[in-house]
Amino acid sequence: MKLYLDSVVVIYMVERHPQFGRAAAAAVSRLAPTALVGTELTRMECLIIPRRLSDAARGSDFDRLFSQKYLPFEPVDTPVFHLATDLRAKYTKVKTPDALHLASAILSGCDCFVTNDTDLSVVTEIRVEVI
Repeated sequence: MKLYLDSVVVIYMVERHPQFGRAAAAAVSRLAPTALVGTELTRMECLIIPRRLSDAARGSDFDRLFSQKYLPFEPVDTPVFHLATDLRAKYTKVKTPDALHLASAILSGCDCFVTNDTDLSVVTEIRVEVI
């Protein structure tokens, strides 16, 4: 199973978030992915706080996860932007970054998109698991 994790789910797992960390790890374990898929947008969103805080150790934790567990990142290219536009037009509560993540997941053949954003559960083009 190819699995795309919303950036916040990655953050919860890596930082062992007290409320959502276990739920994120449990969802990944239960879904038993054969591959984790992401994009540079995933990396960017995960590294904002470590860079803002000049926390190199935290940044390294994310880089380690990305280099060990992820397939090479999928490109966020013209087809992704076109599908993201369609998703934004169809689902009024889906924000642009989320539409880009969802479009990337769909076009890279992911079986499931894991998030904690209940607004994304309305998307029918891919299975959405809300933790």
